[in-house]
Amino acid sequence: MPVSSSGHLVLAQQYLGIDAPGIVVEVALHAATALAILIYFRRRLKTIFTAAAGGTRGWLRFVALVVVASLPAAVVGLAFESRIELLFESTRVVAVALLFTGGVLAASSLVRRGDGRLAEMGFAAALAVGAAQALAIAPGVSRSGMTIVAGLLVGLAGAEAATFSFLLSVPAILGAAALEATKTRGFQGDWAGLTLAFVIAFVAGLAAIYIVLALVRGRGFGWFGAYCAALGLLALLI
Repeated sequence: MPVSSSGHLVLAQQYLGIDAPGIVVEVALHAATALAILIYFRRRLKTIFTAAAGGTRGWLRFVALVVVASLPAAVVGLAFESRIELLFESTRVVAVALLFTGGVLAASSLVRRGDGRLAEMGFAAALAVGAAQALAIAPGVSRSGMTIVAGLLVGLAGAEAATFSFLLSVPAILGAAALEATKTRGFQGDWAGLTLAFVIAFVAGLAAIYIVLALVRGRGFGWFGAYCAALGLLALLI
């Protein structure tokens, strides 16, 4: 959902007294989210990679677009990892970031909807969407929200912008999970709880995809903006 899960976690830890779940749990939740995306878009992905393996230029080009769009977040994440981690310690930063997200999502209802297809997307457009994804490294800035709005701005149809956003999230999610996995030395906790967390994240991920795709086809995407703005203002006041 385009409401910034990282921002919600920071606020929950601060105001509800919830401890950070730990690296292993975070990796499991990342994996569950990625799995939900892969299963939902399995037919399209099968077409993409089957065609790519056969040398079909169109789908090879699409894979290249995903790589190009993934570069900005990868560069920013690796170059400023220590500074980014400090942002997760400030509820004020999260509050301002949520207000920013709310403004962007609310303004998306004013964007003239195009009818562009992913097959027609250029590398400059992919890089623009990737830059939007890099902004979302900060907690409180929604990754899916920024990339979908960026997709709309470069002329993609609503469903196509959302599809590219979700598919683009897989390298980002798996990359973050791999980076976090290098920091752990094993898991000695509650395996039943970890499994339950994985299942819940997976089901929630599938539900979110259905909801976002339905809303982005219409004009209901701005409601997420109102929610983010209200939460950001509340957090700022507190």
